[in-house]
Amino acid sequence: MKSVGVQYVEAVRRLKSAGFVPSRNIHLLFVPDEEIGGVDGMEAFLASEQYKSIQPVAFAFDEGLANPEDAFTVFYGERVPWWFYVKATGPTGHGSRFIKDTATSKIIEVCNKVGCISAASFT
Repeated sequence: MKSVGVQYVEAVRRLKSAGFVPSRNIHLLFVPDEEIGGVDGMEAFLASEQYKSIQPVAFAFDEGLANPEDAFTVFYGERVPWWFYVKATGPTGHGSRFIKDTATSKIIEVCNKVGCISAASFT
């Protein structure tokens, strides 16, 4: 959600323009890998001397979702993985022939059905 990151930058800009002086420093940190667990971004930062030098940290916001109202929406565990294993059997395919019921065509059918379930969740 790049929109939320922009909102944080804009909020700090407006506070600064209004002459607000915080009692503590404000640090904005944008890391590249929140979708994959933060190992290369936030985890690396937490192990760094830069992180140690700004302690104590009072709180941290993540990207979350933007709220169009004058309110904050708080999420915990906004996304969770849904792991499953699919095994398909069937004849092997070949580019020169149209072979029915291949394992690949069955896997594609399953993926399409999962995609429909996911798309229906957001309507």
